[in-house]
Amino acid sequence: MRNVRADFDRIALVSNDGWDHNSHYHSFLLKHLPPHCVEVLEIGCGTGAFSRRLATRSGRVLALDLSPQMIRIAKERSGQHSNIDFQVADALAWEFPAGQFDCVASIATLHHLPYEEMLSKMKRALKLNGTLIVLDIPARRVNRLAYKEAGDTSGPRSQADQASPVERAKRVSGSLGGARAP
Repeated sequence: MRNVRADFDRIALVSNDGWDHNSHYHSFLLKHLPPHCVEVLEIGCGTGAFSRRLATRSGRVLALDLSPQMIRIAKERSGQHSNIDFQVADALAWEFPAGQFDCVASIATLHHLPYEEMLSKMKRALKLNGTLIVLDIPARRVNRLAYKEAGDTSGPRSQADQASPVERAKRVSGSLGGARAP
């Protein structure tokens, strides 16, 4: 994770709040936010653009990112939003509080992390009937890239490796146990 942190610390220094591929989806994703949202967790908040959008529609946003530079910039750009708590945190090591959040959101982050493990942690953090919002690179593409980077050209070895992100999410969580997916 040290390399990922260093990469995103460098990216933070050249990022702006203009249009990018992720911000293009912000309005669409916000349509899935519960109407009376009190507590929101955002994993991989970057410079806080989506966190600020979430803050206008919820009581409190806890926004985590691995990169100290991303968090520094997010805080600088978010001074008018007193209901956002930005924290430097490794999502793999962070203790997800059980049943605390009305919504857990993640944009372009899960492809850097163990997919099933993160979905399980995110599910546990949701309140009953909570909403999970994820925008990311399709898992099959990530699997092919991971095999290629490891020098293995044979690709995924099992049906589990070839499952779509939705199929993998269903397998991890069974039914979402009260949580609903958009």
